[in-house]
This record gives sequence, structure tokens and C-alpha cells, in this order.
Amino acid sequence: MQKYSIESITIKKILLIIISIIFVLCISSVFTNAAQIDTSFKFSTIGTDHFTIHFHQDLIDVAQKVAQIAESTHKVLTEELGWIPNEKTQIVLIDNSDFANAYTTVLPYNTIYVHVIPPSIGMTIIEYEDWLKLIIVHEYAHILTLDPSRGYSKVMRNIFGKPIPGNDLLSLILFVVTGPPNVFLPPWWLEGIATWAETEYTGAGRGRSTYVDMIYRMAVKEDNIPTVDRINGDVPDWPDGYMPYIFGMRLHKYIADKYGKESPGRLNMIHSGRFPYFLNSVPAGLFQRKNYVSLYYEMIEDLRKEEEIRIRELE
Repeated sequence: MQKYSIESITIKKILLIIISIIFVLCISSVFTNAAQIDTSFKFSTIGTDHFTIHFHQDLIDVAQKVAQIAESTHKVLTEELGWIPNEKTQIVLIDNSDFANAYTTVLPYNTIYVHVIPPSIGMTIIEYEDWLKLIIVHEYAHILTLDPSRGYSKVMRNIFGKPIPGNDLLSLILFVVTGPPNVFLPPWWLEGIATWAETEYTGAGRGRSTYVDMIYRMAVKEDNIPTVDRINGDVPDWPDGYMPYIFGMRLHKYIADKYGKESPGRLNMIHSGRFPYFLNSVPAGLFQRKNYVSLYYEMIEDLRKEEEIRIRELE
């Protein structure tokens, strides 16, 4: 039997590559958003009990509305998701694009960037009652799921804070050990729970969207529901990048409906005290030894039954 060895790539180099990829995924969008802010903007700031809101000229009315929405959202979501941040969340309002978008980070500070323009036709988020409320609920749900620290993570945060690593191996390893554990959860988990929250705590949201229901219905009709290994959206076929939102949301909804509305918050806080990547032991400890894979396929069966009724009605 021929033996193979890896001579040119040491364990140290492999570890550096893996951690570097994690680092790029975590912070690349921070710099992207910073580059999008027009240098001609003159920013002002207003504060509330739990938020600091930054806005440029002509957005004072929007900022005041966001302040009210954010405080009411804080009260509801902190109770739901089981976490109250130790710092104020920074909200940056920007109007320099025709494309609706928002971005949230907790590294090194809890910050939400919001493009205040409403979404256009064709986006999965097109059905809403109040665009600003929907986007604040969604993004603040990210803060409350990315930021928590418990157990070993709380000890690490008290010592190191929430550092952003440099480009050396030691600081990258330190980041993995000290960073908020939930930062490393997969996109379907993070986007799914935020999309569930936007549906649960606004009058619309993608969980009530006829557009999203059409996606579910056609996936059932064509027997093309994505397997659990595809729902992060890293696929070349439609709905590709929307999968974490659409199918992640459906999984969180299934869990909340079957095991109680407090379930997303319980999952959130248990994950925040565990070392990253050990996912399946968390739901298994709560839901009769069922891991995320088995819960996902249970959800699919539930989805099939629901959509098959609608398909028959439409036909």
C-alpha cells in the first residue's frame, strides 16, 4: 500500500488558512460598508436608553422614527431571545443607494448599518407593512444572537473584550477562542432566526410572504426541497443566496411551533456558552435527542403536508 504525506503544507499553515477564511467572512463586510459611506455626508447623533443613532443630512425624521422603533424592539426581543447587551447598539442610517440592504456586526462594537431605501419588486422581502420596523427587528435580532456570552465565553470577554484579529497566527487563534461563540454559527441559523423574528414581531415578514410561499410550493411540487447541506445558500441554482433566510426561517418556525415559542431563545443562550462548531448537541439536549438534521427533515415533512393542500386547491 502506497503511503502519502503532506510535506509542503504544515499543520500550522492549514490552521492559518482555516482561521483566515473565518476572519475574512466575519469582518469583510465591515470594511465594505465603511467604503460605501460618502465622505460628503455630515453626520449627527441622537441617543436613547439602548441605542446611539447616527444619521447624515436630511435623515432627522427617519432617525427619530428609528429611535422609537428600536427601543420598542429592544423590549420585546431581549425578552424573547434571552440577552441584554452590555453596551449601546450603534445604528448608522445611510441614504446613498437604490438597493435596500442592511448589515450587522458585533465586532468590535454592536453596530447596525441600514440603507433606508425600501426594497424593490422582485426581492424576497418586498412584502412589508413598515420597512424600517421590519429591518430594525431583523438586524437587532442579529445583535441579540451574535453578541451573547455565557460560561467560558463570558470569562474570555471580561478579559479580552471582543477583539478583531490581526494577520498573525496567534491573534487569529485568540479570536477563535475569545470571539462570541454565536458568530461562528452557520448562516441558516443566524439568518433563519432573524427572519423568524421579523415575521413574529411585525405584521408581515418573509414568513407571511406569498412570494416565499411560492418558493416553498414549487419546491414541494417539483420535489426539489434542498437537503440540509445546501441551505447555507452556497449553490449555483435559485434561490441560492436566499436559502438561509427562507429555509432557515422555516426550521426555526417549526421548532418554535412544536417545542414552544421560548425555544429560539433557549437555543440562542445555550449556543453562546459552548465552543463553536458543536451544533447538534444543543437541540439534542432540549428536544428529545433530536439534532438539527433530524429536525430539518421533520420540518420538510410538515412543509410537504401544508403545501400539498395548497397545490391541490390551486390545481
